Amino acid sequence: VFGRDYFKRPSAPEFEDEEMAAICSDVSQLDETRPHPRRRRGPQGAGHGLLQRQQACRRGPRRLRALLLQPCLG
Repeated sequence: VFGRDYFKRPSAPEFEDEEMAAICSDVSQLDETRPHPRRRRGPQGAGHGLLQRQQACRRGPRRLRALLLQPCLG
């Protein structure tokens, strides 16, 4: 009695493909324009700046590991 067609919107019969394509394109555009700060590559990745890393290296390897293990404060 209750098939897949019962839960679909009656106004959009092919809504799965079109809406999923629109959502996927929107997500890809957002991902290109505004990357996630923790996923960003480079010296500023994961919320630790290059200066912080250099200062930590001057203070020793234990300090560097403690700094890198801190959670991202954003």
